Parts: sequence; C-alpha cells; structure tokens
Amino acid sequence: MPDLVGARLGTGESTVTVPEVAEKYGLFLDWRPNRSLNKQGRRLWLAVIMAPVLLVSAGVAWMGAWLVLPFAGLELLFLWWAFRLVGKHDDDYEVLDVSRHEFCWERRERRRIDRLTGNPAWATLAWYQSGSVRGVYLRYAGRSVMVGTQLCERDRRKLAQQLATVFRCQGK
Repeated sequence: MPDLVGARLGTGESTVTVPEVAEKYGLFLDWRPNRSLNKQGRRLWLAVIMAPVLLVSAGVAWMGAWLVLPFAGLELLFLWWAFRLVGKHDDDYEVLDVSRHEFCWERRERRRIDRLTGNPAWATLAWYQSGSVRGVYLRYAGRSVMVGTQLCERDRRKLAQQLATVFRCQGK
C-alpha cells in the first residue's frame, strides 16, 4: 500500500488525499512533536549554560555583589524546570488510521493514552470555531475526541478537508 498521507509536526506540510484513493487504500496520519534535543542533549545544553552563569556570578559575588548568586540560581532552576517539562512530552503522539471497515485513533500525552476505534461508516466528523481557534472532532459511540491537537490552524483546516473525504460531516 502506498504511503498516501502523512503529517508530522514541525514540517508544516500535510497532504490532502483524493476521496477514491482514501476509500481504496485507507488513511494514515501520524503526528509527533519535533524534538531537536534528546534527554542527553538537553543535559549537555543545560551544563553549557550553567557553567558561564555560575562562573560569572561567583566572580561577581567574590567581588562583593553576593546578591547576584540567588538570582543566578533561580535562573538556572527555572531553566532546568522548563527542560524537564519539555522532556515529559518527548513521547507524545497522535495517530489516526482509517481503513475501509475500521478506524483507530490514538493519542498519548505524557503517560495518558486515549484510544477510539470503530466503524468509519458510523463515525461523524465535526468542526467548531470558537474565536480564532478551530477544532476538528471525531465522534463515535457517544464519545467526541479532538483530532490534530498538535497542528497549527492552517494544517487543521487541511485535516478537516482530508477527513471529510472519509467520515460523515457535521459543521458548526
């Protein structure tokens, strides 16, 4: 089966399929955050940032301006906390796999995994606009899940068009 559709966060590109092709081969969408630094890279970068900050603040404190040390420590603490927060989302993903007789949507955020599977003939697609943000929702068996949460507004519009070729639509 050809790789018809793919969207990755960070590339800014997603492909719109032709309805006949989507019906024949299915649809597979995979979104993952673009991480330029892995865990070891973040540690190394933090060490590279910490060394000059600590050296300069220790030198200034040695010259008598010791009040610099707590602020330098707070700066490094906040930077460490931000890197740690980003690291907790390294394994996040969202996958939507649609074949002719079954669809499977799955999203992982931190340690929580949400999954929705069913028959695409019974699922509906809905999009809502609240202010300037548009959400694409997949509804099935009393559940409603937002699809494409990691996409920007432009890519969400493309996603809505793409999914409209496969699912029944409800728009507001």
